[in-house]
Amino acid sequence: MHALHRCASCGEHKPAEQFGRESRGTSGLRARCKECTYWSAAKSRYGVTKESFVALLASQGGKCALCHTREPTVRGGSNVSWNIDHCHETGRVRGILCSPCNLRLGHFKDNVDMLQRAIDYLRRT
Repeated sequence: MHALHRCASCGEHKPAEQFGRESRGTSGLRARCKECTYWSAAKSRYGVTKESFVALLASQGGKCALCHTREPTVRGGSNVSWNIDHCHETGRVRGILCSPCNLRLGHFKDNVDMLQRAIDYLRRT
């Protein structure tokens, strides 16, 4: 049986896989679990708490705001699999996207003209 580590943030005992690596310290693991680290960053970057995230996703019907999937892809072993989409100019949160849609939109760098050209291109016969 693998040893459990206690998260300094939520206080839960979790398997080592749920913690990032840390070169300092005796355990070789970060003090906070990946989930707590994610929510801390989401709150500081976007003002989004786990509760407000859940409410926003529910307001979207539990689906990606773009493709409407209910089953997003999982990233890097983390149990967080949705992305908080935001305007890069204002920082305002627009909605919740699955990872593929977030990447696709990100490649267009919030450029509406470029997106319109892509739409026009796809409509060619």
